[in-house]
Amino acid sequence: MSSKDDEIKELADEVFKVANNVVDEIYRHEECKLQNILDSILINEANVDFVGSSDLFLQDKDASEEISDFTKN
Repeated sequence: MSSKDDEIKELADEVFKVANNVVDEIYRHEECKLQNILDSILINEANVDFVGSSDLFLQDKDASEEISDFTKN
């Protein structure tokens, strides 16, 4: 190979490395955005579960008070 061919190959290798780094960085950025979305969904679901659980607890508490009032009389 001539020195020109070697120089072109070295430049092509360097361009390939830079392109791979750019793709990796884009992938990491998108992955981070997706992880944030998933975290947000999980937090919202946890909040719904918590609120739902507390509502059920309050309903059960009210029901148990009614039952205890009924049994006292």
